[in-house]
Amino acid sequence: MLWRTIDGWRDRIREAAQASLADPALGIYLGMVIGEPDYLGADVRDRFMSTGTVHILSISGSHLGLIAFSTFLLAKWVCRSLPAPWLLRLSRHVTPTRCAVILTVAPVIIYTLLAGVQIATVRSLIMILLFLTTVWLGRPKHIVLALACAAWLLVLPDPNALFDISFQLSFLSVLAIGLVVRRSDHDESDATLLSWRARALVWGRDYLLLSAAVTLATVPLVAYHFNQISWVGIVSNLIIVPFAGFLLVPVGLLSAIWLLLSGGDVLPAAQVNQGLCDALMKIVDAFASIPGAEWHVASPSILVMIVFYLMLFRLLQPGDRTWGTRAAAVGVIVIVGWWAWSPRSWNAADTVRVTFLDVGQGDACVIELPDGKTVLIDGGAAHDTLDMGRAVIGPYLWDQGIRRIDHVIGTHPQLDHIGGLPWIVRHFAVSHYWGNGMKREEAFYRRLEDSLDRAHLTQERAAEGAVMVDTGGCRLSVLNPPLETEQVSLSTETAHAGTRLNNQSVVTRLDCGAHSFLFTADIETETIARLHGTHGAAFTARIIKVPHHGARSSFDAAWIREMISDFAVISVGRSNAYGHPAGAVLTAYAGQGIPLLRTDRDGAVQVSANVSAKDFTIALARDAVLQPVMLGAGMRGQEAHNARMLWSEWRRL
Repeated sequence: MLWRTIDGWRDRIREAAQASLADPALGIYLGMVIGEPDYLGADVRDRFMSTGTVHILSISGSHLGLIAFSTFLLAKWVCRSLPAPWLLRLSRHVTPTRCAVILTVAPVIIYTLLAGVQIATVRSLIMILLFLTTVWLGRPKHIVLALACAAWLLVLPDPNALFDISFQLSFLSVLAIGLVVRRSDHDESDATLLSWRARALVWGRDYLLLSAAVTLATVPLVAYHFNQISWVGIVSNLIIVPFAGFLLVPVGLLSAIWLLLSGGDVLPAAQVNQGLCDALMKIVDAFASIPGAEWHVASPSILVMIVFYLMLFRLLQPGDRTWGTRAAAVGVIVIVGWWAWSPRSWNAADTVRVTFLDVGQGDACVIELPDGKTVLIDGGAAHDTLDMGRAVIGPYLWDQGIRRIDHVIGTHPQLDHIGGLPWIVRHFAVSHYWGNGMKREEAFYRRLEDSLDRAHLTQERAAEGAVMVDTGGCRLSVLNPPLETEQVSLSTETAHAGTRLNNQSVVTRLDCGAHSFLFTADIETETIARLHGTHGAAFTARIIKVPHHGARSSFDAAWIREMISDFAVISVGRSNAYGHPAGAVLTAYAGQGIPLLRTDRDGAVQVSANVSAKDFTIALARDAVLQPVMLGAGMRGQEAHNARMLWSEWRRL
């Protein structure tokens, strides 16, 4: 009954907000008041992420923790600022600290209820309430033990919770807040003996320390999961969190309560809420526009993350400043500086690396050349809930220390090939963009054109005979489409239009010493036969990307019979609706003795080759996944494999 009532309240608040507020204020209000972040656009979320304040958009661990801490400090300050007779009378029943604890409990519980009592929010609530309990008992120095007990209680029924990003952020945020409170209580003199200016300075110092501690505590996790360091968050949180916690959220909650009491259909004080949300967005935009605010990095290794947290824990300990504390401060600065730098992880001279990324039902391939240049062929698909540019390609490039792409090739304007490229163009420095000259009216193609315009890039037409790269002993040349092909605009995705788009795909061949790669995009039998007849041996390679995800419409048995390839790669999605790859295609390659690697089974496929040698190495993402250990003769080998994988991940810089 209680949950149905709360759900009814949430529905009424949501409907009233939808009728009263305009985007992005609607998404901000719903995210911060009733914990529904789904109404926020990806661009808005990215701007909050770049300023280190994305935690305030939902009722999460860091959000609950910061609001709890702000409420606690304010309540404690108000109690201590009471006239002496009032303060004396209050102290007979409860101390200002315990009074602040009481006044802090209600807001965090209300937030949890309004957030729909989600698992992540309940975890945060438990940790915050345990922390407040230690403060009530006068044992804030035991906050670490209390949080450890809370974590144990949460992990015991669900061990997988330990690997949940919301659990990790909640735990670390509350722990950082607790350590700051303990340190402040240890260092602070009797506040009642200080002037109001001195008390304001002490409060400001503690608040700045809180912002820095929470930002630093979440830096490794945000870098690991989102490849980003929000250094500007140390300053932006000082402004945005109190604005949200002391102004926007209270007004929003009062409006929601007023709505529930009055029974109206429109959100009370809608103009005030709209104005506050718009003002918050302007502040976020101002911080996001700071050069370097959106700073992307490689995912840090787990081993270095552990060292970082040990140093940060030592740094937040109260007491005299010793050489150990100074060493910890230097260590924290050095590690964060290394993460921020994220140097290129691989740039071996005389070596080429080609990675066929697993982007589901689509194509994406990264070429890293011996001279350091980078080429991206296609970018996978992009949907409302999943953009392969953001989810797969961007993180891979950042993990390699790549921030500039010399050539981006959109083989043909279909969603599964160029859908993720707009995001890539917006977030990476791109020198050249190549297409086949065909245009579309669909929204995904307009997004690409808009991104190219904002990046001041002009689409260059790739045509047969063009040479995109000729350096470092490597040559990337274009085999298709023909130079004389008319550049047209296709407005509908009919079966005929799809075939025409596929056959006009940009086909490229990479030659690096004794190594050759053929990237065939989605060409079908008509173009395969033409290229086979025109180019002969040039239309094959040691490593081939199978055309059109292994579709039956791209099956040319004569071409496959003349292949002398080391292996072929099929970029295909798991359990896709098209039935790719076709059985006839698999049989034909098997008949030629050409091994097939598939992204749906093997994950990403990476080929590294020395230009001056004939040998190459293959790395599969599947091999980096921990194996289930089965009792039997092979158990020792499986355990050894898992140990190597764990050590490789832990020590990776």
